[in-house]
Amino acid sequence: MYLKCLKTIESIHKTGEEKYADESIKSLFTPKSFTSKKEEIEDVKEMILKTPEQLICNILTDLSAHKETCSRLSEIKAPMLIIAGKEDIITLPAAARLS
Repeated sequence: MYLKCLKTIESIHKTGEEKYADESIKSLFTPKSFTSKKEEIEDVKEMILKTPEQLICNILTDLSAHKETCSRLSEIKAPMLIIAGKEDIITLPAAARLS
């Protein structure tokens, strides 16, 4: 995750937020959504573009410092709900089922 975040920050500095926004929405929405949810996708893209570049880079820097914790979910003794869509590429359905 660390290297991916650093590469993303570097890419934002080189190519700008527009490319970052385009790439981000590909991870946030399913391919089908690009025809059925155009307005929602544009709203999210606009939200990303309105976020100052430095803030996005700061968030990515913070995310890069986070350690993997999914393997510790079995230690949680309270009921929990993990939601992942069948086409989710951020929270993989298989990973959610393992919890």
